[in-house]
Amino acid sequence: MFFYFEYWGLEGGNVEFLIKVFVSVLGFTIGDYVSVFGTEIPLVNKGNGLYKLEDGFYAYRGLHPDNYIYFNNELWRIMSFNDNFVKIVKNESLGDMAFDVDGSNVWEESSLKEYLKSYYDKIDSKYKSFVYGGIEVMNIDDYLMSNSNFEFCGSLNLYFKNDERCFKTSYINDIVKGSKNGAAWTLTKDEDTVFYVGNTYFNDIRSSDSNFGVLPVLSLDRNIELYGKGTLQYPYKIKN
Repeated sequence: MFFYFEYWGLEGGNVEFLIKVFVSVLGFTIGDYVSVFGTEIPLVNKGNGLYKLEDGFYAYRGLHPDNYIYFNNELWRIMSFNDNFVKIVKNESLGDMAFDVDGSNVWEESSLKEYLKSYYDKIDSKYKSFVYGGIEVMNIDDYLMSNSNFEFCGSLNLYFKNDERCFKTSYINDIVKGSKNGAAWTLTKDEDTVFYVGNTYFNDIRSSDSNFGVLPVLSLDRNIELYGKGTLQYPYKIKN
């Protein structure tokens, strides 16, 4: 998008005001950036992009935020970060499988946890050195936080509701669509089973031995330095 201020006869303070108007419409807050990972990332207050949720905590939201990161020679997405770690999720499912083949809803006892441990063991050692903690899948809060329409779609009050408006404002929904059943497991559970997200938003009517997509989640050291643009064509990469 190009703006020809000379043609409009605008200069000085008028130009600055006009820029602020355009930037506000696009969802950006003028001059509001966060210095992180060795680069400057603009913050937004609506639409796709990086949101400041509280001091020291940031999350990417929207259907198409520039949060791609190349990790372990695979494409992942940065979900959120704080002063201690960066949380990333793989950009495609590892396949559809049960949370637990015996129907348990306890993560520590699940066959899914064992499967992800074997997946993690195959990660290149140079990438493992950046990992902070273990491997898991997302929780409901991660999923809710990815939605740019958070005012409407960011509450468990939508439990058992299938509202299409919430599928079009989250990149995680876009990833989940690639799994066979259009859904993926979370860590969040109730007394009997485990929540999944996707084709029916949240739902817990399926047992833990049902087959849904698996999106591995890792936490990386907050002090990593990145280069790139975070786009699909030029994803962030970790400086060695």
